[in-house]
Amino acid sequence: MNSGESIRRRRRRGGFTLVELLVVIGIITLLIGILFPALRGARTNAKITSSRALLSALDTGIASFKADSTFGGTLPPSRPDSLRDPNRSGERMVYNPHKMEDTDALEDPPPSGSENQKGLSGASLLLWALVGADLEGTPGFQDLDGDGYWYNDTWRGTATSDDGSTGAYGRKSTGSGAPLKPRAPVYMETSKAPVTPPVDPEDPDNDTYSVAVAKDEAHKVVGTRVFLDNWKQPVLYYKANRTDQQMVNMDPTYSVRDDYGVYDPFDNSFWTGLTEKFRGSPTSPGKAIDMGNWFDFEGNVIHPLSQVGDDPNLPGPSTPHTFEAFIRDQKLSARTWPANADSYIIIMAGPDHMYGTEDDITNF
Repeated sequence: MNSGESIRRRRRRGGFTLVELLVVIGIITLLIGILFPALRGARTNAKITSSRALLSALDTGIASFKADSTFGGTLPPSRPDSLRDPNRSGERMVYNPHKMEDTDALEDPPPSGSENQKGLSGASLLLWALVGADLEGTPGFQDLDGDGYWYNDTWRGTATSDDGSTGAYGRKSTGSGAPLKPRAPVYMETSKAPVTPPVDPEDPDNDTYSVAVAKDEAHKVVGTRVFLDNWKQPVLYYKANRTDQQMVNMDPTYSVRDDYGVYDPFDNSFWTGLTEKFRGSPTSPGKAIDMGNWFDFEGNVIHPLSQVGDDPNLPGPSTPHTFEAFIRDQKLSARTWPANADSYIIIMAGPDHMYGTEDDITNF
């Protein structure tokens, strides 16, 4: 065998040619393109399944709260009873259970200049009912001072003795710092339901919680925890008013009796962005905390649930994206009526981070 033939054979036994390498790279790229969407879909489906398990756990917790005549006895509220107090003039507020003074209130909409005093919603009241505002058991929603309202009995307070003079979340000032008022055991384990992050490290004394914001800097700090779904969106909760004859409430202040409804879209306006002026002026909508994707309309963050009424100027397709349209009982053809009209509604934003869209996870 001559030396030239040996060289040619060794060359033929060498590595891949450039064309072969390009073919292999193309095949790998194609496989990756096929595999990644499947993996993303599997992760999304796993989160949906987990969120449905969370929904079931919340249903069980709500049933336990209702069955407990000491601390519950009824469904958890999704709005404060300050709306019934003539001294509050239709304000939605409670004394902040995370604060040491009863003058620090959680209000929606919050008063001007009170950046840390925000977050009141049906979402927060659901957490207070099932695990307590401090995650150590709920004292319920009780009138402790005998004035007929519980909204002003929820503050944490301080105590120099065990005389029970502070609010529902008051604690002993010495020893173990045990609660002054009786508490229920948690109605659901927080391991089954993630909550908003712990105390903001930049504001440890105020017990506030930072959340992601897209465009509304005024809603940067939240004053109370809420349950989160598996995309880290607040779980919205609305309690039905079973005595009303209309589908939804159109008046956030409850100043007009005819505007009452079975469900009140303003119970979670802090998260969805619903405001009184928005329903009358689609060019001046309310803003909301944006936790991910958003609809950009007139420079504002818009969730479909932030809209009430059928206004052709509102964003969305020909079918109205409104609170009423979303919660309507589709099984009823003879009348327009909400789902779960005798109980409650739970809404999770789902994969698109938007409330009121087709991928939402709900109990109806």
